[in-house]
Amino acid sequence: MSGPYEPKARRSRKEWIVLIERQIASGKRPGRWALEQGLSPGALCWWRWRLGYSRRGQVLLKTGLVPRLVPVSVRREEPPAVLEVVLPGGAIVRVPRVFDRDQLSRVAAALGVAR
Repeated sequence: MSGPYEPKARRSRKEWIVLIERQIASGKRPGRWALEQGLSPGALCWWRWRLGYSRRGQVLLKTGLVPRLVPVSVRREEPPAVLEVVLPGGAIVRVPRVFDRDQLSRVAAALGVAR
C-alpha cells in the first residue's frame, strides 16, 4: 500500500478510542494528526464516525448529544385565584385562596369599593 503511513496490525475498539481522544486533545485536524502519528487519515476518520464522535470531539448518540445532568430547582406554583371581583369600571381583582384580609380591605378602599 502506498502512502506516508505504515499499515499496522489491527487495532481494537479501545485502542481507537484512546487514539481519537489523543487526537482531540491535540487540537489538530484529524487528517494532519493521523499522518503525524503514522496512521491512515481515512481509518481515523472512519473510526471517529463509527464511534460517534462529532467534528468537535463530542461523543454523539444516534439521537443527539450524550445527555448530562444539570441542576434544577422546583418552584411551587401559586394556586389560581378562587374569587374574581369585576368592578363597574372593568377592573378585575383576583383574590387567591389564601389572602390577607386587611390588605384586601385596603385595596377595596383604594378602589372606592364599599365593604
